[in-house]
Amino acid sequence: MSSSSGLAASNMPPEEQTEARMSNLHADANLNEKALLSSIEDTSFPDMTVQPGDMNTAIKNLTRGILGAPPLGTKAQTVLLSKLADEMKDIRRCLDDVSDHPYLKRCDATLNRAPIVGIKGDDIVYINTISTPLEKVISEKWTLFGPKPDGVNLTEGQANHFFPYQGDLCFAVGRSLWRKRHRSEDDPLINKAVNHWPSLYEDSWEKVGDQCLPDTNLLSVISYAALSMDCTKILFHLIILTGDGTIMVSNNDRLVDAASFQKMSNTRNETVTWKKIAYWNDKVVGLDSNNCTWNLTMNFVEHTYKAEEKLQVRAFSEFTATDMGLVGLGENGTLYRRIVNRELRNQDTNKGILKWESWMPQFGVTSIGVASPGARLDLRGLARILKSRYVESATALYLFFDRLKTFGITHSVYLESHLLRRDQGVPGSLLG
Repeated sequence: MSSSSGLAASNMPPEEQTEARMSNLHADANLNEKALLSSIEDTSFPDMTVQPGDMNTAIKNLTRGILGAPPLGTKAQTVLLSKLADEMKDIRRCLDDVSDHPYLKRCDATLNRAPIVGIKGDDIVYINTISTPLEKVISEKWTLFGPKPDGVNLTEGQANHFFPYQGDLCFAVGRSLWRKRHRSEDDPLINKAVNHWPSLYEDSWEKVGDQCLPDTNLLSVISYAALSMDCTKILFHLIILTGDGTIMVSNNDRLVDAASFQKMSNTRNETVTWKKIAYWNDKVVGLDSNNCTWNLTMNFVEHTYKAEEKLQVRAFSEFTATDMGLVGLGENGTLYRRIVNRELRNQDTNKGILKWESWMPQFGVTSIGVASPGARLDLRGLARILKSRYVESATALYLFFDRLKTFGITHSVYLESHLLRRDQGVPGSLLG
C-alpha cells in the first residue's frame, strides 16, 4: 500500500480499515502468485522414503513438496488464499443485506432481557441465559455481573435491594442508593454485550445519596413504569414496602437524596399484611403474610390500590419478577418461577393456567432483584459485529497462511542453493 493510501486508510472507521487491508491483500495475491501458479506442477506429494546416502533425491523431493505438491504445497495454499479473498466479497455483501432490514432495529439480540441479580459474597451476580447452537440448548447459570460499589459494606445488617429505574440498575444499601447507568445505544462499547451482557451498563457505579430511602430495613423496593394519560411519555414511580407492611410511593419521578414518600391505601375492607411486592405486567404483585399473591392495581393520582385475584403459593423468603414472570425463593434454597402453562387452559377464558415450577438453586445468592437496561443490543448491531469479526478473522487467517507459504518458498530456495553448492563442490555446504 502506498503512503497516500495508507494515510487514507488511517482516517477510515476500524471496520473499513480492516476491509481495505483485506482488499490490498487480495490484490497482492492476484499479482504476485500468477507466475508461481503457472510454474508449479500439480503433482502428488512425493515419497520421502529414499535409500541412505541418496541425499540428492531427498532434497529434490522435499523441494517439490514444499513448493508445489498438494495438499501441503504452496500452490494449493495459494489457490485457497485467492478463493478466501474472493468469497469474502459475497459473504460481506450478504451481511450488508441482512443489516439493511428495517425491522432489525426493534429486535433484541441478547437472550438476557431482564435477568435476576443478587449478591454473592462481595460480588454482584446475575442469571445468565446462554445458547449452545450446535446442541440447540438454552441454559441458565449464575454469572459474575461485577463488583459492588467502592466503599459499600454489605455486612452491617441493613437491607439491600436491586431494582431498575429509567433503564439504570439501582442498588440500595440501607438508606443509601447507587446506580449503574445504562449505555446509550450510540455508544460503540455497547457492542461488547454480545459476549458480556453487563456491558449494556457503564463500568462504574454512581452514588445518588445517603438518605434516598426512609428506612434502612425496607422489605421491598421496586419501580413502576406506565404511560402518561396522554400516552406521550413513560412515567416512573419508585415504590417501597416498609417493615410494617405499608406500601408507599415517592413524590419524585427522579432518584434524589432526601426523597419524600406518601402512603398508598388499600381500597379493600379486608386487612392484608404485605411481606413482599414485585412489579410485573403493569401490576404490582403483593405477597402477603399468609403466602398468597394478589394483583394490585395502582392509582397514583388518589394514592390508592385495589387488591384482587388472590392465589395461594408456597412460602417465599424473597420475591421479584423478570420479564417472563414472578420469581420466588423457596425455603429449600430453590428459585421458583411462575409461568403460563398453555397446554392447560381455562375453559371460560381460553387462557393458559398460571403455574409455579422449580427453576434453579439459590447457590447462596441473597438480596435477589432484577435488572432491566434501558438500552439494548439490536439485531442490526449484531449483524454489523458479525461482519466485522468475519473480516478480521479472514484477514488474520490470510496473513497466517501467507507467512507459511513464504516460509516454504524461502526454504525451497535455501535448499536449492545448498544443493547447487554441493554439486559444484563449494566448501561449507550444509549438505556435505
